[in-house]
Amino acid sequence: NVQFVISKDLNQQAKRVAAFISSRIFESVGEYHIGLTVGATTACVYSELRHLYEVGISDFTNCHFWIFDEFFVSGGESQPLSSSPLSSSLSSRIRSPHFREIEKTFLSVLDSSPSSPSSSFSSSASPPNIPSFIHSSFSHYVANDGDLQKTTEALKNERKKTTLDLVVVTISPEGNIGWLKDPANLHQEAHLVDISSSNPIFSKGYTHCVSLGLGDVMKAKEVIVLSVGKNKAGVVSEIVTNKKKRVCTYYSPSPPPQRYLLFGLACCIFSPSGHIS
Repeated sequence: NVQFVISKDLNQQAKRVAAFISSRIFESVGEYHIGLTVGATTACVYSELRHLYEVGISDFTNCHFWIFDEFFVSGGESQPLSSSPLSSSLSSRIRSPHFREIEKTFLSVLDSSPSSPSSSFSSSASPPNIPSFIHSSFSHYVANDGDLQKTTEALKNERKKTTLDLVVVTISPEGNIGWLKDPANLHQEAHLVDISSSNPIFSKGYTHCVSLGLGDVMKAKEVIVLSVGKNKAGVVSEIVTNKKKRVCTYYSPSPPPQRYLLFGLACCIFSPSGHIS
């Protein structure tokens, strides 16, 4: 079930999506696995979820959160390169930047009690005060002894054990989700992406990205695709209109990877008004 949520108002969209996620968690039985992405659009959703938790509406006790991708530099240290044009604005203490971003907007309020690192952590890369209930999920994004391939394999093996219940992703202005840009080379499982030649605005000085695969998303029970802005609404409209023809002209000749989501899942609910149905 893929649900596109299009809105001109970022805050209104965030409130609706947060309420929807909270209702799904409330209805769930047992552990509930959620895949999270970073960015301004999703950050607003996480802030709303945080508010719902603070006022006692939502309970995340049985939730496990999986970060869609995480940045590292070669050698496994999740720190920005000193030569990066943006490195002056990034402190050398920043490790696992995507986790830190989500922690700042959402996770920090839930449970700040320290937990013992698992075997997947290297002693130098273990972030402090990881909430215990997401500890096992997050551990596989931390480079194991500086070996990013080993970290990627650990994440890949861990993802095989469970199916994501819900994934929250966004569409970029280029029409791609995360680093899934090349339709001819879409990884189905967790994989390592070389982003050293990417625009520093997007890579932020990091050289590698450990990312979940499109297969991890396609296997999820529900996928929420967020989009704010007229240009992105055009992308989504083209995808939905032409999904049966399997031809997308908006970014011809290469169709954006979101189309594969639509073909891989049974149902697509298009919500141009911002409402989830």
